Formats: sequence, C-alpha cells, structure tokens
Amino acid sequence: MKKFTTITASAVLALGIIACSSGEKKAETTEPAQAAEPLEAASKTVSVDAAASSVEWKGTMIGVYSHSGNIALKEGSIEWNGDNIVGGNFVVDMTTINPNDSAYSDENTPEKLVGHLGTDDFFAVEQNPTASFEITGSDLAAGTVTG
Repeated sequence: MKKFTTITASAVLALGIIACSSGEKKAETTEPAQAAEPLEAASKTVSVDAAASSVEWKGTMIGVYSHSGNIALKEGSIEWNGDNIVGGNFVVDMTTINPNDSAYSDENTPEKLVGHLGTDDFFAVEQNPTASFEITGSDLAAGTVTG
C-alpha cells in the first residue's frame, strides 16, 4: 500500500520555475528610446536558460515534517501572445532531486529521502528520468499558470 503525502509530480512542477540572472549589466545609453510595438500584437516564443534555472519543490507530511529543495531544468520555453502566456513546456531532470532543507538526522539523511522519492512510491525515476509540464494558459493578474 502506498503512503499518502502531499508531494506529487504535479505539485513539484507547479511550484514554479526559477530563472537565475546571469549577472550581466546592460549598457546605458542617452539616445531616445524608439516606440515599442504594442504588446497586444506581439506573439513570440522565448526559450528558458536551463543552465541558469531550476524547479523549487516542497513536500509536507501534514503535521509531521516537510522537506524542500530543487530539481534541474533540462529545457523549456514560454509562448506569449501580447502580455499573456498562452503556452509553453518545461522538462525537468528527475535524477537531480536535491533536498536543501535541514530536517534530517543520522538515520534519516538527505540521500535516504532522494532514494525514497526515486521509488515507485513517488516518482519512479528509473522508469521516468524526466518529467514535463505543458502550459495551456495563464491568469497573470492572479499569478497563475495552468497546464
């Protein structure tokens, strides 16, 4: 019998993609800016910098304890139509589950958690080394993306 916890593949993916800044500074200019094309008319697909991005996750056994960490992003893109996210796809490398919280003991180590999360009780990482999330829409005013 499988144990019920609040950590699921969809929860891991739904927690968000965190893109890191490259640290580059933009050049300053004193030239006047040109008028931009109205956002409503712009449709584009933007690739995500997978090397500078990760998925943050948090799993909680209600009333007992919680763990958090990150998983490497393998690839991703976001489709925009004007100022709305209308599609996209993210693929995460499930073999890179990395807990970064401090709720461990000599008996319950981060490595033991990663091993358990990799089993059929959770993500079956051996059979499913990647997981994907396909965006089908968004409500940016509410801060949500659906997929």
